Amino acid sequence: MRKQVKDGATIHIWDDRWLLDTDYGRVKAREGMEVKVYWVNELIKDGEWDMEVITRIFDEETRRKVLRIPLSVMPMKDRIYWVISSTGVYTVKSGYKLAKIRKRKEEQRRTRAEPGCSVSCATLSWNSVWHMNIKPKLKHFIWRCLNGILPVNALLMDRCSKGNFLCKCCGENPETIEHLFFFCNNAQEIWKAAPLD
Repeated sequence: MRKQVKDGATIHIWDDRWLLDTDYGRVKAREGMEVKVYWVNELIKDGEWDMEVITRIFDEETRRKVLRIPLSVMPMKDRIYWVISSTGVYTVKSGYKLAKIRKRKEEQRRTRAEPGCSVSCATLSWNSVWHMNIKPKLKHFIWRCLNGILPVNALLMDRCSKGNFLCKCCGENPETIEHLFFFCNNAQEIWKAAPLD
């Protein structure tokens, strides 16, 4: 949720999310500066941004972001809007989109922290998978592996809380996609026997 600047009377400069083009949406004052300006309407003079005040309290990058915000020509009250939607109105579709974005960011953060196949899988371009010269069902299988949606025991246990999370082949480690194809003793034997250069 963000606040859209109209008259600026209800938007607190430092606490509210009102910048358009940042994930965070909040502004920061210049380092070591004592600021006595608290409301966005104090940044507006005669229907336009007050350049003197904005230049004094914001750094160059923040100043540019503030000046990109269009001001209303008609006297209107500030409003709250849903930043994910193009209309500013919350819909289930836009909520789902936000959930997917957050999930993707969390997965990227997690794969950077964990070693193994996931790191290289996260950087692989999906287009390169779809443009491979292989059968479609193999493309689909690779895509499912890279997206972590292949029904291995650890994933089923995590999502459904059913079954045993251990590998059925070795019975020693959790059956993840990486374990099933690379780290299981049986998988390693198959890789050794495979005629690959």
